Amino acid sequence: MSKGFAGLCQRPCPNSIESMTSTVPSRVDSNCPPKEPEKHSRSLTAWCVRRKWWVLLVSTVLLGGSVALLGSGIATTPDEEELVGDSARAAAIHAAADFGTHPTEQIIATAAEPLTPEAAVALGWQLAPAYKGIDGVVRVGEPFPGADGRSVVLSVALDAARSEADTSLPQPAEVVEPVLEATSRLQAEHPELMIGQVGPGSLDREVNDTIARDFQKAELVSLPVTLIILLVAFGAVLAAGVPLVLGIGSVAVALGLTAAVSHNVIAVDPNIQSLVLLIGLAVGVDYALFVLRRAATSRRANRLGCHCCA
Repeated sequence: MSKGFAGLCQRPCPNSIESMTSTVPSRVDSNCPPKEPEKHSRSLTAWCVRRKWWVLLVSTVLLGGSVALLGSGIATTPDEEELVGDSARAAAIHAAADFGTHPTEQIIATAAEPLTPEAAVALGWQLAPAYKGIDGVVRVGEPFPGADGRSVVLSVALDAARSEADTSLPQPAEVVEPVLEATSRLQAEHPELMIGQVGPGSLDREVNDTIARDFQKAELVSLPVTLIILLVAFGAVLAAGVPLVLGIGSVAVALGLTAAVSHNVIAVDPNIQSLVLLIGLAVGVDYALFVLRRAATSRRANRLGCHCCA
């Protein structure tokens, strides 16, 4: 019985300690050749790994093309198309009506002391020559005193379209710059007055400038903060720079594609640039961190054995 038991123990058992440990990679096996990628692998990831230079080339071309598309700008939705319900119908009726008028900028000058109506009108006539004959102005109206007894209002008609649907003339924001400069000069020449300007051109210009400043602020704040967090997490400039560069590249590609869609398919919301930057950068960095974590995990696993045992 003891002989049979000994013979039984000498038989190779698939569940024995030897067979189990034989499947565990050895720590030191320098003679083992690296394992070639499986021929039947058809996944996109495996294809990219085997042809990394092609992937870098295609990515560079895609990034350059997206930046070129972004050069034409992003077409945003007109104000009247953002309205709904009765407001949308009223805006459509107003846009379809032809009143034969031009978009008008209102120049408002306010004095520190009360003015008689005659003095207010005389002040308006003193300001009117500053707007006559400048580019983008077709007519300067008569001044009229304000109801507060300290201000005067001067109407300046712009040579621009009344609505964004009219493409025969430039938009008010495109021609209002000389009028804004004239207002600034008047304010510098008359410090005793408070001179301002309001109208479709100046409002659109201010909104566009605000959006541009917000986008620039998002760039100046989000990118350094992201880099600092990645530096703290990784402790290395290269490891922190890879997710950030990939995130910026993904944002550039998204903005380029958005510009192409806005010009050829449908206009987009004016705030799309800030949304793409913030969300796209967060998602791009997140996926880059995921890939780096997978790479680090695989590298630690490979240290326990050779490629042929993987």
